[in-house]
Amino acid sequence: MSTKVRARLLRFSEILGIREIEITPGDVTVIEGKNAEGKTSILDGIKAICTGGKDATLMRNGADKAEAVLELTDGLRAVRSFEVKPNRDGEEEIREDFSLSHPDFGALTKPRSRFDKIIDMVALDPARFMSTNDEDRLRIITEIADVKLDNERIAIECALDLDTVNEITGTVAGLNPLDLLAHVKKSIAAIRLNEGKRAKEKRAAIAQLEPTLSGADTSVKWSEEADRLADLESTLSQQLNNTVNTFRGSVRSISDAAANAYLEARTEAAAHRQRRLDAFLAEIDLEFQASVNEAAGLRDRKVENARNVAARREEEKRAELEPQIADALVKKISARGNAEAVSREANTRSMIDQFTKEAVEAEDYFEVLTNAIDGIKDLKGKLLEEMPIPGIDLVDGVIHMDNVPWRHMNRQKQMYTCIEVAKARAKMAGGLGLVVIDNLECLDSEHFEEFVDQALKTDLQWVVGRVTDRPGVNIRVVNADDRRAA
Repeated sequence: MSTKVRARLLRFSEILGIREIEITPGDVTVIEGKNAEGKTSILDGIKAICTGGKDATLMRNGADKAEAVLELTDGLRAVRSFEVKPNRDGEEEIREDFSLSHPDFGALTKPRSRFDKIIDMVALDPARFMSTNDEDRLRIITEIADVKLDNERIAIECALDLDTVNEITGTVAGLNPLDLLAHVKKSIAAIRLNEGKRAKEKRAAIAQLEPTLSGADTSVKWSEEADRLADLESTLSQQLNNTVNTFRGSVRSISDAAANAYLEARTEAAAHRQRRLDAFLAEIDLEFQASVNEAAGLRDRKVENARNVAARREEEKRAELEPQIADALVKKISARGNAEAVSREANTRSMIDQFTKEAVEAEDYFEVLTNAIDGIKDLKGKLLEEMPIPGIDLVDGVIHMDNVPWRHMNRQKQMYTCIEVAKARAKMAGGLGLVVIDNLECLDSEHFEEFVDQALKTDLQWVVGRVTDRPGVNIRVVNADDRRAA
């Protein structure tokens, strides 16, 4: 027999459909009967004692007084009473009261708050778990499991930097451990997706840049070579200009000398003519003209010869230097092109190196995040192992039991889960380990007896109702000691 505080006596008078009944509950008290026979009234009467608030409908129609009494093995006596009394205007009204007393201490002050401390309403009434929403169901479960989850544990389990985890969780507050873990997983998946895209973009850019590499000889300093060839081109051009100017100056000198010789000869001839003018005017004139003609011819021949020599030498020098100049120009242009190509290639290689570095970083971080997601899965498994209810899981905010979503569970499976929750909540709460469950007709006879056997193995006290074909209200008390003796 358990040493835990238990219900020793239940008595109801004019409560709901009950006129008068007294029950001495055991480890498992089974209340059976047809619908509308009063079975549910007993169960609701127990809940009425344990819950607060006002509800005049709990008093049976036509009654003047009603009372629901729960006595515990530690001597506490809880009473919820109703009585019809006139108000100040003389009109009848139902007055409600709740009292808590002990044989050694008498009536206790603040009875409701004192009694609430030993009652967990989810444990008392597991149907609350069945009828509420997923958010409240999750809250109820996480309150059961004293699961500790902080950012440091997440960082360690997922092999992530603590600052990263702090940044992810900094936007949310008050989440239960499983929801927090789901938020972290979703955030990491989004970061991983971006890192994967970044790595692909960098790899695509590298693939586009690599074909543009020209393969230019990077061992040659093409900028310096282009400058050297430009100097060579300038030197050769200046040399050609100097040669042309020299030849043309030579022609001018010869022309000037020939002109001077002509003037001297002419002057001399004129003087000679003058001396012989009188005597030999006719002869001298002829000689004069011949000398002038000869001097002019000599002058013209010398000038022409000088011009031909200068032109020939200029052509020879031009033929010698112009190919060198053209070659230097071509090489200069090529060198400039190579210098630009090497510069572009250096820039391209720098971009490829940078993109490769960024791609590797993104790929490495992608792998880290992938491992982190696996770590979250493992951590979730550890958290679920810490849950007091085997087989329970949370997927996208929806409770699953053995991989089946709550809304897809059959009634029997939902009831099983509610019972497990009630057991865990009662164990957590301490105090009065009383569980009240209705509608267990969802279990067939075989499964119901299995449930009774499992209930007897707990440290809790169970009052359960189920619809049967038997008329009236039938109460069956089952104790663990009796089962063991049998």
